[in-house]
Amino acid sequence: MAQSIDRQTTIAGRNFMLRFSIKAMTALGDAWGCKNLDETTARLSALQSSNKIDLVAAAQLLWASLRKHHPDLSIDQVEELLDENGLGNFQRVIDDLSMAIAASMPEQEAPAGKRPQKQKR
Repeated sequence: MAQSIDRQTTIAGRNFMLRFSIKAMTALGDAWGCKNLDETTARLSALQSSNKIDLVAAAQLLWASLRKHHPDLSIDQVEELLDENGLGNFQRVIDDLSMAIAASMPEQEAPAGKRPQKQKR
């Protein structure tokens, strides 16, 4: 059975559905001023691997992930929701967002004729 690519989160006491999709990547690239998908992907990877919190980029990423199910929300409204939610609850929202991104990525399969290797313990 395929895993759902939607992820529910609660922000400021309201439930929202996240989906990180091609549409989300396009919107994110536009918001970030990226010229192409490679630039958007590189910036997303850098953001995910960074130990620093970029609140503006995180709000833009959340906004892009909300567009499928909540297309009327603006980036400013998402920032207001995050502000109402408070910094103490920010990490939970980021965790839900990270799960939505992970769910959107295809599982890697072994090439034809090759068996996947067992992980070392």
